[in-house]
Amino acid sequence: SIVIPSAPLLDYLANRLRLLLLTAALLGLYAALGFRLFPYLAQSRWLPELARQTGLNLHIERITLNPFAFSLELQRLAVRNPTGPPLLTAASVRLRLNALASLRQGRPSVAVDTRAPVLYLERDRQGRFSLGGWQPGSADAPAADWPALLSGLTLNDGRLEWRDAAWGGAPIKASFTHLTLRLGALGGDPATPAPIEFSAQGPGPEAQLAVTGELTLRPVAFTGAVDVGRLPLPFWAETLAPALAWEIRTGEVTTRLDLRYPASAAPGVALHTGQVTIEGLAMADRRDARRMLRRIATYSQSPDH
Repeated sequence: SIVIPSAPLLDYLANRLRLLLLTAALLGLYAALGFRLFPYLAQSRWLPELARQTGLNLHIERITLNPFAFSLELQRLAVRNPTGPPLLTAASVRLRLNALASLRQGRPSVAVDTRAPVLYLERDRQGRFSLGGWQPGSADAPAADWPALLSGLTLNDGRLEWRDAAWGGAPIKASFTHLTLRLGALGGDPATPAPIEFSAQGPGPEAQLAVTGELTLRPVAFTGAVDVGRLPLPFWAETLAPALAWEIRTGEVTTRLDLRYPASAAPGVALHTGQVTIEGLAMADRRDARRMLRRIATYSQSPDH
Protein backbone atom coordinates (compact mmCIF):
# COMPACT_ATOMS: atom_id res chain seq x y z
CA SER A 1 0.00 0.00 0.00
CA ILE A 2 1.05 3.60 -0.57
CA VAL A 3 1.39 5.81 2.50
CA ILE A 4 0.42 9.42 1.82
CA PRO A 5 2.04 11.94 4.21
CA SER A 6 -0.31 13.94 6.31
CA ALA A 7 -1.00 17.58 5.52
CA PRO A 8 0.90 18.93 8.56
CA LEU A 9 4.00 16.97 7.52
CA LEU A 10 3.76 18.27 3.96
CA ASP A 11 3.43 21.84 5.26
CA TYR A 12 6.45 21.31 7.49
CA LEU A 13 8.56 19.99 4.60
CA ALA A 14 7.41 22.82 2.34
CA ASN A 15 8.35 25.43 4.95
CA ARG A 16 11.78 23.88 5.41
CA LEU A 17 12.30 23.78 1.66
CA ARG A 18 11.36 27.44 1.34
CA LEU A 19 13.75 28.28 4.18
CA LEU A 20 16.52 26.30 2.51
CA LEU A 21 15.94 28.04 -0.83
CA LEU A 22 15.86 31.46 0.87
CA THR A 23 19.10 30.70 2.71
CA ALA A 24 20.75 29.59 -0.54
CA ALA A 25 19.55 32.74 -2.30
CA LEU A 26 20.88 34.97 0.50
CA LEU A 27 24.22 33.17 0.48
CA GLY A 28 24.40 33.55 -3.29
CA LEU A 29 23.64 37.27 -3.01
CA TYR A 30 26.21 37.63 -0.21
CA ALA A 31 28.82 35.85 -2.33
CA ALA A 32 28.02 37.97 -5.39
CA LEU A 33 28.33 41.17 -3.38
CA GLY A 34 31.66 40.05 -1.91
CA PHE A 35 33.34 38.36 -4.84
CA ARG A 36 32.04 40.61 -7.62
CA LEU A 37 30.45 43.89 -6.55
CA PHE A 38 32.91 44.96 -3.82
CA PRO A 39 36.06 44.66 -6.02
CA TYR A 40 34.27 46.52 -8.84
CA LEU A 41 33.19 49.40 -6.58
CA ALA A 42 36.65 49.55 -4.95
CA GLN A 43 38.44 49.85 -8.30
CA SER A 44 35.97 52.12 -10.07
CA ARG A 45 34.81 54.47 -7.30
CA TRP A 46 36.48 54.20 -3.90
CA LEU A 47 40.11 54.03 -5.05
CA PRO A 48 39.85 57.10 -7.35
CA GLU A 49 38.09 59.03 -4.57
CA LEU A 50 40.81 58.11 -2.08
CA ALA A 51 43.46 59.21 -4.59
CA ARG A 52 41.64 62.53 -5.06
CA GLN A 53 41.45 63.18 -1.31
CA THR A 54 45.09 62.32 -0.62
CA GLY A 55 46.61 63.73 -3.82
CA LEU A 56 48.45 60.46 -4.41
CA ASN A 57 48.52 58.06 -7.33
CA LEU A 58 47.08 54.75 -6.12
CA HIS A 59 47.26 51.57 -8.16
CA ILE A 60 46.09 48.08 -7.21
CA GLU A 61 46.25 45.46 -9.92
CA ARG A 62 43.66 43.21 -8.31
CA ILE A 63 41.33 43.40 -5.30
CA THR A 64 39.95 40.13 -3.94
CA LEU A 65 37.40 39.88 -1.16
CA ASN A 66 36.49 36.50 0.34
CA PRO A 67 33.27 37.16 2.28
CA PHE A 68 33.29 33.70 3.86
CA ALA A 69 36.89 33.89 5.14
CA PHE A 70 36.47 37.60 6.06
CA SER A 71 39.66 38.45 4.16
CA LEU A 72 40.65 41.15 1.71
CA GLU A 73 43.72 40.89 -0.54
CA LEU A 74 45.34 43.71 -2.52
CA GLN A 75 47.72 42.51 -5.22
CA ARG A 76 50.46 44.60 -6.84
CA LEU A 77 49.92 47.69 -4.69
CA ALA A 78 51.69 50.94 -5.61
CA VAL A 79 51.35 54.33 -3.91
CA ARG A 80 53.17 57.17 -5.65
CA ASN A 81 53.67 60.88 -5.15
CA PRO A 82 52.76 62.68 -8.40
CA THR A 83 55.61 65.17 -7.87
CA GLY A 84 58.21 62.84 -6.36
CA PRO A 85 59.42 59.28 -5.92
CA PRO A 86 57.21 56.33 -4.89
CA LEU A 87 56.01 56.03 -1.32
CA LEU A 88 55.20 52.35 -1.07
CA THR A 89 54.90 49.27 -3.23
CA ALA A 90 54.02 45.69 -2.29
CA ALA A 91 53.45 42.39 -4.04
CA SER A 92 50.41 41.80 -1.85
CA VAL A 93 48.67 43.04 1.28
CA ARG A 94 46.18 40.72 2.98
CA LEU A 95 43.78 41.83 5.71
CA ARG A 96 41.86 39.25 7.70
CA LEU A 97 39.01 40.06 10.08
CA ASN A 98 38.76 38.01 13.28
CA ALA A 99 34.99 37.92 13.77
CA LEU A 100 34.99 36.50 17.33
CA ALA A 101 37.61 38.95 18.58
CA SER A 102 35.72 41.81 16.91
CA LEU A 103 32.54 40.87 18.77
CA ARG A 104 34.42 40.69 22.08
CA GLN A 105 36.22 44.01 21.55
CA GLY A 106 33.26 45.87 20.13
CA ARG A 107 35.24 47.00 17.07
CA PRO A 108 37.02 45.33 14.14
CA SER A 109 40.01 43.12 14.92
CA VAL A 110 42.24 42.89 11.84
CA ALA A 111 45.45 41.00 11.07
CA VAL A 112 47.64 42.36 8.26
CA ASP A 113 50.09 40.28 6.21
CA THR A 114 52.34 42.11 3.71
CA ARG A 115 54.57 40.41 1.15
CA ALA A 116 57.58 42.05 -0.55
CA PRO A 117 56.85 45.64 0.51
CA VAL A 118 59.22 48.45 -0.46
CA LEU A 119 59.14 51.71 1.54
CA TYR A 120 60.84 54.92 0.44
CA LEU A 121 61.75 56.84 3.60
CA GLU A 122 63.24 60.34 3.42
CA ARG A 123 64.50 62.98 5.82
CA ASP A 124 64.72 66.53 4.48
CA ARG A 125 67.10 69.35 5.42
CA GLN A 126 64.80 70.38 8.27
CA GLY A 127 64.99 66.89 9.76
CA ARG A 128 61.38 66.00 8.87
CA PHE A 129 60.63 62.40 7.96
CA SER A 130 58.34 61.49 5.09
CA LEU A 131 57.46 58.70 2.70
CA GLY A 132 58.71 59.70 -0.74
CA GLY A 133 58.47 63.37 0.24
CA TRP A 134 54.80 63.05 1.24
CA GLN A 135 53.68 63.99 4.75
CA PRO A 136 50.07 63.30 5.78
CA GLY A 137 48.23 66.05 7.61
CA SER A 138 49.61 68.33 10.29
CA ALA A 139 52.03 67.23 12.97
CA ASP A 140 50.06 69.37 15.47
CA ALA A 141 46.77 67.58 14.82
CA PRO A 142 45.47 65.54 17.79
CA ALA A 143 46.06 61.80 17.55
CA ALA A 144 42.94 59.97 16.46
CA ASP A 145 41.74 56.91 18.31
CA TRP A 146 42.45 53.58 16.66
CA PRO A 147 39.42 52.62 14.51
CA ALA A 148 40.33 48.93 14.73
CA LEU A 149 42.33 46.51 16.81
CA LEU A 150 45.47 45.41 15.00
CA SER A 151 45.60 41.80 16.07
CA GLY A 152 48.85 41.14 14.20
CA LEU A 153 51.18 42.57 11.60
CA THR A 154 53.48 40.44 9.46
CA LEU A 155 55.98 41.75 6.93
CA ASN A 156 57.99 39.40 4.72
CA ASP A 157 60.90 39.97 2.31
CA GLY A 158 60.68 43.76 2.48
CA ARG A 159 63.05 46.53 1.48
CA LEU A 160 63.65 50.05 2.79
CA GLU A 161 65.14 52.74 0.56
CA TRP A 162 66.62 55.47 2.77
CA ARG A 163 67.49 59.02 1.64
CA ASP A 164 68.81 61.50 4.19
CA ALA A 165 69.41 65.18 3.36
CA ALA A 166 69.19 66.56 6.90
CA TRP A 167 72.86 67.42 7.28
CA GLY A 168 73.50 69.33 4.05
CA GLY A 169 75.74 68.30 1.20
CA ALA A 170 74.92 65.35 -1.00
CA PRO A 171 72.02 63.23 0.35
CA ILE A 172 72.98 59.96 2.01
CA LYS A 173 71.36 56.97 0.33
CA ALA A 174 71.17 53.39 1.53
CA SER A 175 69.13 50.22 1.04
CA PHE A 176 68.00 47.81 3.74
CA THR A 177 66.86 44.44 2.41
CA HIS A 178 65.38 41.15 3.66
CA LEU A 179 63.13 43.02 6.08
CA THR A 180 60.93 40.86 8.28
CA LEU A 181 58.55 42.03 10.99
CA ARG A 182 56.30 40.21 13.45
CA LEU A 183 54.15 42.48 15.61
CA GLY A 184 51.52 41.40 18.10
CA ALA A 185 48.19 43.02 18.94
CA LEU A 186 48.02 46.82 18.99
CA GLY A 187 45.10 49.19 19.24
CA GLY A 188 43.09 47.38 21.88
CA ASP A 189 44.38 48.44 25.28
CA PRO A 190 47.11 50.99 24.37
CA ALA A 191 48.97 50.21 27.60
CA THR A 192 49.23 46.47 26.89
CA PRO A 193 52.66 45.55 25.46
CA ALA A 194 52.79 43.92 22.04
CA PRO A 195 55.68 41.57 21.21
CA ILE A 196 57.79 42.71 18.28
CA GLU A 197 60.48 41.01 16.20
CA PHE A 198 62.30 42.81 13.41
CA SER A 199 65.33 41.97 11.27
CA ALA A 200 67.03 43.53 8.26
CA GLN A 201 70.20 43.38 6.20
CA GLY A 202 72.14 46.49 5.22
CA PRO A 203 73.39 48.84 4.27
CA GLY A 204 75.84 46.47 2.62
CA PRO A 205 75.65 42.71 2.06
CA GLU A 206 77.16 41.69 5.42
CA ALA A 207 75.47 44.14 7.80
CA GLN A 208 72.74 42.65 10.02
CA LEU A 209 70.23 44.33 12.32
CA ALA A 210 67.74 42.60 14.64
CA VAL A 211 65.30 44.01 17.20
CA THR A 212 63.27 42.03 19.74
CA GLY A 213 61.16 43.37 22.57
CA GLU A 214 57.80 44.76 23.60
CA LEU A 215 56.05 47.89 22.31
CA THR A 216 53.20 49.94 23.80
CA LEU A 217 51.37 52.85 22.19
CA ARG A 218 50.06 55.20 24.86
CA PRO A 219 52.41 56.26 26.11
CA VAL A 220 54.88 55.11 23.45
CA ALA A 221 57.36 52.79 25.14
CA PHE A 222 59.79 50.07 24.12
CA THR A 223 61.77 47.52 26.10
CA GLY A 224 64.03 45.06 24.33
CA ALA A 225 67.34 44.40 22.64
CA VAL A 226 69.04 45.51 19.44
CA ASP A 227 71.64 43.20 17.88
CA VAL A 228 73.92 44.67 15.21
CA GLY A 229 76.45 42.78 13.16
CA ARG A 230 79.13 44.35 10.96
CA LEU A 231 77.26 47.61 10.53
CA PRO A 232 79.24 50.15 8.44
CA LEU A 233 80.42 52.99 10.67
CA PRO A 234 80.77 55.59 7.86
CA PHE A 235 77.06 55.43 7.04
CA TRP A 236 75.85 55.62 10.63
CA ALA A 237 78.34 58.34 11.57
CA GLU A 238 77.25 60.54 8.67
CA THR A 239 73.59 59.88 9.46
CA LEU A 240 73.64 60.29 13.25
CA ALA A 241 76.65 62.49 14.01
CA PRO A 242 77.91 64.30 10.90
CA ALA A 243 79.40 67.16 12.96
CA LEU A 244 82.25 65.00 14.27
CA ALA A 245 85.66 66.59 13.82
CA TRP A 246 86.93 63.26 12.51
CA GLU A 247 85.53 61.63 9.38
CA ILE A 248 85.09 57.87 9.67
CA ARG A 249 86.19 56.41 6.35
CA THR A 250 86.06 52.69 7.04
CA GLY A 251 85.01 50.45 9.89
CA GLU A 252 82.38 47.97 11.02
CA VAL A 253 80.82 47.50 14.46
CA THR A 254 79.23 44.46 16.08
CA THR A 255 77.44 44.69 19.44
CA ARG A 256 74.24 44.14 21.41
CA LEU A 257 72.24 46.94 23.00
CA ASP A 258 69.65 46.47 25.74
CA LEU A 259 67.30 49.41 25.29
CA ARG A 260 64.47 50.95 27.27
CA TYR A 261 62.40 53.96 26.24
CA PRO A 262 61.34 56.12 27.94
CA ALA A 263 63.91 56.24 30.72
CA SER A 264 63.83 58.44 33.79
CA ALA A 265 66.97 60.39 32.88
CA ALA A 266 67.70 62.52 29.82
CA PRO A 267 67.73 61.94 26.88
CA GLY A 268 65.00 59.50 27.78
CA VAL A 269 66.63 56.31 26.47
CA ALA A 270 68.33 53.78 28.75
CA LEU A 271 71.08 51.78 27.06
CA HIS A 272 73.22 48.91 28.27
CA THR A 273 75.92 47.88 25.83
CA GLY A 274 77.31 44.41 25.54
CA GLN A 275 80.72 43.64 24.08
CA VAL A 276 81.60 46.00 21.23
CA THR A 277 83.82 44.81 18.37
CA ILE A 278 85.13 47.29 15.78
CA GLU A 279 87.00 46.11 12.70
CA GLY A 280 88.95 48.03 10.05
CA LEU A 281 88.49 51.48 11.59
CA ALA A 282 90.14 54.40 9.78
CA MET A 283 89.44 58.09 10.51
CA ALA A 284 90.70 61.35 9.06
CA ASP A 285 90.71 64.91 10.39
CA ARG A 286 88.07 66.89 8.46
CA ARG A 287 90.34 69.96 8.46
CA ASP A 288 93.40 68.06 7.26
CA ALA A 289 92.75 64.83 5.37
CA ARG A 290 96.43 63.91 5.61
CA ARG A 291 96.11 63.59 9.37
CA MET A 292 94.89 60.05 9.94
CA LEU A 293 93.95 58.30 13.14
CA ARG A 294 95.74 54.99 13.53
CA ARG A 295 94.01 52.21 11.64
CA ILE A 296 92.61 49.51 13.89
CA ALA A 297 92.30 46.04 12.46
CA THR A 298 90.18 44.69 15.33
CA TYR A 299 89.10 46.30 18.60
CA SER A 300 86.99 44.60 21.22
CA GLN A 301 85.63 46.29 24.35
CA SER A 302 83.59 44.47 26.97
CA PRO A 303 81.03 46.41 29.07
CA ASP A 304 83.13 45.83 32.21
CA HIS A 305 85.99 48.04 30.94
